[in-house]
Amino acid sequence: METFPAPDDIRGKTADILSALSVDNIPERYGFTAELASLKNCISEDEYCNMEFYETGCAFLKALLRTRLRLKKTDPAHPLLPVISSSVEELRTQLKENEAYVRLLIGMDAVSRRVGVMNVSLLGLTAVMILIIGGTVLAHVWF
Repeated sequence: METFPAPDDIRGKTADILSALSVDNIPERYGFTAELASLKNCISEDEYCNMEFYETGCAFLKALLRTRLRLKKTDPAHPLLPVISSSVEELRTQLKENEAYVRLLIGMDAVSRRVGVMNVSLLGLTAVMILIIGGTVLAHVWF
């Protein structure tokens, strides 16, 4: 059976990523506090907006990739490098989950339109059949 991503799972896992990066003043030290704050605001809102999550998540991912590249150039054995690298991979996974969620919503919207058209046509056919049956019954009664 196919499983679909849930927005609450995406929010929860992203919150775990952000809490892992909030230790040891990593955002302040490497200069991505604004991106971190905007992503925290995005996932803490009541209603999940997949486009806003995508935009802020990509901005945060870009900041993390810059930080990782800077650390690899200056100190390849830096102790925070594995934490940042794993956070980059986990954030990529969450962005892919968000994309799958968006595709699911688009698919549901497309199916609901087709089903709506099909329901209207079936309702029309049912009405025509009722009229035909009613007409034959009336014709039998009158003649």
